[in-house]
Amino acid sequence: MDSKLFPSDLTRRRVFSLAGAALGSRALAAPAGDDERVTLAIINRDRKWLDLESMAKLEKTFTIDTPIGKSPTIRKLRYKDVPFYYVTRHGDVGSGEIAATDDEQFPGQRSVQLWVTLMTLGVTDVIHGNLIGGLNPNYNLDDMVIVDDFIDLKPNHPQSILPYFFKGKENTEWKRWGTRMNPVMCPDLRRALYDQALVNHHAKVHYGGTLVQTRTDRWETPAEVKMLRMIGGDVTCTLDGTYIVYAKQAGIHYATMQYVMNFGEGMRSNDVAMTSEAGFKRMAVSMRKTMLETVAGLKDFKHQCQCFRLLEDRYRSIFPMPKPCGALLCRRENGDGGFLLGGPPGPRRTPPSGFSERSPELE
Repeated sequence: MDSKLFPSDLTRRRVFSLAGAALGSRALAAPAGDDERVTLAIINRDRKWLDLESMAKLEKTFTIDTPIGKSPTIRKLRYKDVPFYYVTRHGDVGSGEIAATDDEQFPGQRSVQLWVTLMTLGVTDVIHGNLIGGLNPNYNLDDMVIVDDFIDLKPNHPQSILPYFFKGKENTEWKRWGTRMNPVMCPDLRRALYDQALVNHHAKVHYGGTLVQTRTDRWETPAEVKMLRMIGGDVTCTLDGTYIVYAKQAGIHYATMQYVMNFGEGMRSNDVAMTSEAGFKRMAVSMRKTMLETVAGLKDFKHQCQCFRLLEDRYRSIFPMPKPCGALLCRRENGDGGFLLGGPPGPRRTPPSGFSERSPELE
């Protein structure tokens, strides 16, 4: 990689300053009258189906101003004394928000809105769940896959969230920033989801797997399914890869769990192609409980991962951002010059003896 693309003085500290200046008075926005620091968010496609509010308390519903305009609806919920934000993949029909792909002015507009909103809020951790198609012949309907890699075959979505976040700002240093993609998703959050999935999911949980992102509004053909399997795909979907990229570019720790809703076209021709109505209901319960118990387990959590430490002096890790103190910005440094996620340091999470990413014992 050409070192000339990264100015030597573009340090982590420098990037914090640039991002804070870019946000200006909107930095780390919070709803009026609410000074509580919230660092965690959940994204899901269907609010009614997931029904988080049946277990978590809804405290506020609000919007904020972002660099690209008014945000989508944000809900602040609380579960076991842990606050978090909740945003949905699409808005409600009739709400004036983007409710389907045909409402978008350009492909991926809703995803851009969501991630600029999360960046403006100062979120540092995002967990996500989705229903997807299975490619791996060893997967069955209702299985959960906590993927650790992805392949992007959807070129029509914006390839970077940064031009939207820095829209209208004089600073252009971000244009020279590359995005490191290893680890692809946060190992800490993936393990946290796995711990809770083992307790709350009714079918098999696969720890690790490769997601393939394909085009919107149609499923893959049988020939495409064969190709995706040949290149190493385990599951396929139409959007999640974009979320992974935007999270990395934003410096947000991210993990997702994928539920096998159907087999890839042409696979298991003698079997039912999609899960049952009862299966959908069970998956909703599993996703709701797994997500919320993961939220509870992240109280006062401090990351031990290496998500944003490759070439740290060159890497434009925008967030975690400074912690807001009313209308001011203040930050709390840890001993190695990095920044804590807010709140006191939590207990160190260590994997069990002999643990590895794809250990057969954990399958």
